Amino acid sequence: MNFFQIFFVILLVLLNVYEIKSNFLQRNNFNNLEYDNNLLKRNVQARIKRAIRIRKVDIKWEFPIKYWVDPESNLNETIIDEALKDISDKTCITWKKESSQILNEPGLNVRNRNLCASFTGRSSDNKSQEITFTPECVYKGRLQHEFSHALGLVHENRRPDSKNYIDISFDKVKNKDIRKLQPFESEELLSFNIPYDYGSQLHADSKIYSESNSITIKTKDPNYQNTIGQDTGLQFNDFKQLNLYYCNTVCSNKKLKCKNGGYLNSKNCDKCSCPPHYGGKDCSKGKVLNNKCGKVSLTANKNKKTLKVNGIKKCYYYINTNSKYKIQLTIVSSDLPQAEKNGVCFRGKGLEVLYRKDPSVVGAMFCGSIENLTMKSEKNRVSIYYVGTNTTNFVEISYKSI
Repeated sequence: MNFFQIFFVILLVLLNVYEIKSNFLQRNNFNNLEYDNNLLKRNVQARIKRAIRIRKVDIKWEFPIKYWVDPESNLNETIIDEALKDISDKTCITWKKESSQILNEPGLNVRNRNLCASFTGRSSDNKSQEITFTPECVYKGRLQHEFSHALGLVHENRRPDSKNYIDISFDKVKNKDIRKLQPFESEELLSFNIPYDYGSQLHADSKIYSESNSITIKTKDPNYQNTIGQDTGLQFNDFKQLNLYYCNTVCSNKKLKCKNGGYLNSKNCDKCSCPPHYGGKDCSKGKVLNNKCGKVSLTANKNKKTLKVNGIKKCYYYINTNSKYKIQLTIVSSDLPQAEKNGVCFRGKGLEVLYRKDPSVVGAMFCGSIENLTMKSEKNRVSIYYVGTNTTNFVEISYKSI
C-alpha cells in the first residue's frame, strides 16, 4: 500500500469518527432542546393557570423567599411588607426583602405592570420570576391573593369539585376568559380534605369576567351568593392550606388533637390555630367578645325561640340541639351594614351564619335589609357572628330544632 492509499484510509476513518461524534452531539442537543421546551411549556402553563387549592408544582419554595420591589414601580412597599408579614405570622413561611433585583436564583421581583398577576408556584430552581401589580391592586387582599398564587394556590372556584357548589354561565363570560373559569382535573391538584370554601380570598366574585356586568357565578346554596368574592385578606382555610403544604413537618411529633377544623400552630406546636368562631388550646371553645352580647350559648328545641342583637358591637352566638336533630334558623328582619362592590358582604361587617358541617369554612354572609330568610343546619349546631357598625344596625333571628 503506497503513501496515498494509506492517507486515504486514514482520512476515511477520521471522517467516520467525526460523523459519529457529530451525530451524538446533535442527539444530545436535541434532547436538551426538548427538555428546555418542556420547561417552557410548564412555565407557560403555570402562567395560564394563575388565577387556589395547592397546585402540583414541580419545585417547592425554600425559606426565606427572597423578594424585591422595583424602586421605580411607585408601589407602596409598606403595604406589601405588611401583607407578607401577615402570611409569616400565620405560617412557617418567611421572606427576605432584597435591595437589588433578583436574577440567577429563585425569588420574586415585584413590578408595576398593567395587570395584577403571578405564576402559580415556583417556576424555576435557578431563576427569579415576576409578580406584577397596578397601584390599585396594592392592598392586603389582592397582594395576598397574588402572592398565594406564587406559593402554589389556585382559585377556589376552579377546584375539581366546584360543580357541586357553583354554576358558571359561560355564555355570559368573555370568550378570552372562559378557560380561566374551567375547573382543574383532580390529578392536577393536591388534596388536603379541606372543604369547598365560598369565603376563600381566592374565590372569584359573582361577576368575574362578565361580558355585560351580569352574574357569571351562582352559588348552588343561594344563601352564599353574597359571600363569594371576599377581598380583605386570606381566610382561615387559605392559611390552613399553606400550613399543610409547607409546614406539615414542623409539629409532626406533637400529639395534640385540634377540633372544629383547627390545625397545629407552626409557631407554637403546643396549641392549635383555630377557625374564627372558635378558640382555646384545641379549638374546642366558643368566643365571648364582650359582656354586651348577653347570653351567647343557646339551645334549640321544638319551640321557636328568638335572638335579637342591635347596635355597635361584635358578638358570637352558638346554637346547639340534640344530636338527632338539625336547626332551622330564620333571619326575621335586619338592618345591617351595606354590601361592598359587586354585592359582596365582607366578613367582619354585617352577619355571618355558619350552618355547614365543617366549622372551618366562612359562613354565609348577609348585609343590609333581610326579611324572613330561612336556612337549615347540616349538623346539630349553628354559630353566628354579628358585627354592627352603626347604632341603627340590628338583626332578629328565630330558631328551632327540626
